[in-house]
Amino acid sequence: MDWIVILNNFSALATLVFGLWAFAKPKAAARLLYLDTYKQYGISEIRSTYGAWMLGMGGFALFCQNDLVFMALGVAYLVTALGRSMSFGIDGSFNNKTIKFVLFEITMGLLAIV
Repeated sequence: MDWIVILNNFSALATLVFGLWAFAKPKAAARLLYLDTYKQYGISEIRSTYGAWMLGMGGFALFCQNDLVFMALGVAYLVTALGRSMSFGIDGSFNNKTIKFVLFEITMGLLAIV
């Protein structure tokens, strides 16, 4: 197994694990991500978007072992990092935690598309 395959799979596995955690513990995920939830609808959104979507995307990438699927995962992470970075100026969300999120998203994106 070469390094590119290992890095691609690491990104997919980390996505799957985070998705599983967010699905199982949406309130903890909301706290980690600085998200406020409004009644049960907010919890449902965390469970579906940060939980099930990431669980499905990471799991599908691991299952398929396809370069285009890994690339889609990587591009999704990189576009998320871009959106979060733009939010620094638009929403004033610049702080140490959001910088760490951006660095994480860039890292995971690059690992998925190498």
